Amino acid sequence: MEYKVQVYQVEGKEKLLGFANLVLEGQFVLNGFAIKEFNNGKVYLEPPRYQSYENPQDYLDYFTIRDRELREEITEAAVLALQQCEDKKGEIEGNWEDEELNYTVDVNPKRNGSFLAEIRVRFQDGAIVVNQAAIYRNWKGESFVSMPHRTRKDTKEIQNVCFPITSEFSAELKECIMQQYEEKLEQQHREEPNKQVPVR
Repeated sequence: MEYKVQVYQVEGKEKLLGFANLVLEGQFVLNGFAIKEFNNGKVYLEPPRYQSYENPQDYLDYFTIRDRELREEITEAAVLALQQCEDKKGEIEGNWEDEELNYTVDVNPKRNGSFLAEIRVRFQDGAIVVNQAAIYRNWKGESFVSMPHRTRKDTKEIQNVCFPITSEFSAELKECIMQQYEEKLEQQHREEPNKQVPVR
């Protein structure tokens, strides 16, 4: 998988060195890693987080790099990119394991008003996991896939946290998600024919 680490250097912030984005095969981007430093000088990447709906005192990662070797490689790339920054911006390209970008989706229908299902996307056999994607219904009654996003407290601006970059991959990913959603609804209907399932 080819990847690109884009960094943005921050000055005057204790233990915060900058921010990083991770681009996967030029098709999907994970935005907003905080590049931080422990007291011992070791650098680590902290994904952006959201407040848990079930337990408001908990904060959960929008996405995470679960594979230790990949996490270490991306962290080293971010550090190198910081060292090579020009005008506080830097970029490093790399290649992790000689295989193309692959992914699976896990769709869990869970109707609550306009909210129809929660989605988890796993890249590279689960090495990278994206949480907090969802399927909603708009005011016209149409279902759509929403990628993880958050609202800035200061400007109330909605920011995309991670999302497909190309229109082709966006269409492919959304088709895969909606297909599994339909299959899960059919499965629920077969297993519990008398129970109401989310309307498509």
